[in-house]
Amino acid sequence: MNRSTISSPAFAPVRAPRAPLLAGKTAGEMVATAATATAPLLLMLFVFSIPIPAYFFIGGTRLTFTRVLLLLLFIPLMIRLFTGKAGRIRAIDILMFLFSAWMAITLLYHEGMSRIPLAGATVMEILGGYLVGRTLVRNATDYRLLLRCLLIVLLVLLPFAVLEFYTNKNLLRDLMASVFNSYYKSPSQTWREGYARVASGFEHPILFGLFCVITLAPLFYLHRDKLFRAVCLAALVFAMTYMSLSSAPLIAAGLSVALIGWDYVTKGKWKPLIWVISVVFVFLSLASNRGPIRILIDNLTFNAHTAYTRIWTYEYGSAEVMRNPIMGIGLTGDWQRPGWLTGSVDNFWLVIAMRYGLPGIIMLALALGMGIRAVTRAKNLSPTEANWRTGYVISLTGLFFTLATVHIWGDVASFLMCFVGAGMWFANPRLAATAQEPVSAPSGRAARGVTSSSDVEPQEAAPARDTSSRGLPTTRFAQFHERAGIQPQPPSIRTSAPFSRTRHAAEPGPGRKRPGNTNNRSE
Repeated sequence: MNRSTISSPAFAPVRAPRAPLLAGKTAGEMVATAATATAPLLLMLFVFSIPIPAYFFIGGTRLTFTRVLLLLLFIPLMIRLFTGKAGRIRAIDILMFLFSAWMAITLLYHEGMSRIPLAGATVMEILGGYLVGRTLVRNATDYRLLLRCLLIVLLVLLPFAVLEFYTNKNLLRDLMASVFNSYYKSPSQTWREGYARVASGFEHPILFGLFCVITLAPLFYLHRDKLFRAVCLAALVFAMTYMSLSSAPLIAAGLSVALIGWDYVTKGKWKPLIWVISVVFVFLSLASNRGPIRILIDNLTFNAHTAYTRIWTYEYGSAEVMRNPIMGIGLTGDWQRPGWLTGSVDNFWLVIAMRYGLPGIIMLALALGMGIRAVTRAKNLSPTEANWRTGYVISLTGLFFTLATVHIWGDVASFLMCFVGAGMWFANPRLAATAQEPVSAPSGRAARGVTSSSDVEPQEAAPARDTSSRGLPTTRFAQFHERAGIQPQPPSIRTSAPFSRTRHAAEPGPGRKRPGNTNNRSE
């Protein structure tokens, strides 16, 4: 885009980066270069705090480094959201606040006012994590930074994970235990199939596996234009997920790989797959006496004993929800079950319904559904951004499906909510349209720059002007031209297609120099 177009009345003034900054970069890198990071330091601090295996107590409330950071950022991030600095308020934002408020109400109802710190910490864990992603990831640069930080965390954890996988020695916990309180493994978390279940810097091996698998599809699509690198990163994440030796993360990884394969083979045709899944779900509901949910729980496990336990947990847990449909049983309330059935509930959605009643699970499900719907319906995305969105949706789809067989808590739950919020920038047409991939100049020179800003918004096309005689393109000297009696041409107007380009009405022919455009260098 030349200077004449940038300075036209239809666009706000912006400065494009110089060409050398973009030379030799891939399309994804150029998209990320087009905008400025919102708050990179805060985002990096949040990501790097997640795998620290340390905690301490203040007033009887257990605090991790991630919780402390969320406590400090909660009010500023909430103000940022409601003042419009993170885009307009969406349905998912309202529903997440309603769900968090309902969590606090039910906890105080069951635990009493003396447990306000507990209620606050629980709200921080869910809503605070969501606000980090929702308000600090606002463009392609922020999203790319988030994924790069996650990749750095995985690479740092890799040697510790390999050591723990073969020797059952967790160096990270040993280092932190000398200064802070740290986690410990129960006998059931140690060995499986001759190898140690890796927990690394997390409280449980399941949490380590879930943290890893969330990044599989996003990292693959981040480097989709370099297939070999993308496959290597996906293989690395899959291997680290396997080290947890937990069925739920491995199921999520398998689903992510399957969906990536479907996208590659069908080139993004998702409607047939959705129809097939819907038909199978309806068929199982009508033809089987167990129903699709029980079939899912029964088959997505490593051994029959685990499947048997989870089926009966689902049966008794669902009955408990029906006995307490409004207020639930709270965070520490017990539920009716046989003596041989443990109190552990390996089903995130069921845990939410049991603790906070049907209103809680309905509000959370609606929030997540509205968020995914807004992201998938976004229209103003470049091809690279559309690829990133595919990775985001695949990751959440596989994870939400798998959460029917596992619970997620603590800092990893905060990270999951952060990742949910981090994808909402895809749904904002105003911001998404400004992270366009650069297009080459008509002269055939090297790429001259990218015009992109969160403050730029395309306007409606100006009325057509008389172009019977050649005039000068509109520049910052337009008023001087008007006084001189020279009629300027209308600016180039971008069409609804992301990469459509409209020529000037009086385009010079081949070999002819553009009049009045002798200084067309991007700034």
